[in-house]
Amino acid sequence: MLTDTKINGKECEPKTKAFKVADSNGLYLEILPTGKKYLDTDTDTAKTHKAIPSKSTTP
Repeated sequence: MLTDTKINGKECEPKTKAFKVADSNGLYLEILPTGKKYLDTDTDTAKTHKAIPSKSTTP
């Protein structure tokens, strides 16, 4: 399960290449090298791509 603690934790810090952190229900978080994070699903019927603010842009 993707929780706030996991999303904002050390596991989801930006790296030199984009990567994904997934849960068991098809939801995943894609983290870009710039620090931008996108929530998306891994299903064919629901195509979502929502940006969430990264820690660096949150006051």
